[in-house]
Amino acid sequence: MVDIEDITDIIDLIEINIFVIIYNMLKIEYIVFMLTTIVFSVEALIHFMIGKHKLVLPNYTETFQIVVAILIFSVINALLSKYILEISDKNK
Repeated sequence: MVDIEDITDIIDLIEINIFVIIYNMLKIEYIVFMLTTIVFSVEALIHFMIGKHKLVLPNYTETFQIVVAILIFSVINALLSKYILEISDKNK
């Protein structure tokens, strides 16, 4: 009989392997870009709701403006991260 702890251990190993595969498939700038976009999007929506003093989502125009701004700064962040990593690798 399979123990619950065995199942959770298997799930943990699968999750770790998925992250390792994704990390190895992607370059660092893409990882930084995706994570920055996701984190900043959540942060922007929280700030939007705080500004409205209630739990509401922005309309389409406001959402578009927020997403465009986040995408621009995510690209800048990814490129700067890549550049800094390249410089640090050269100096090793």
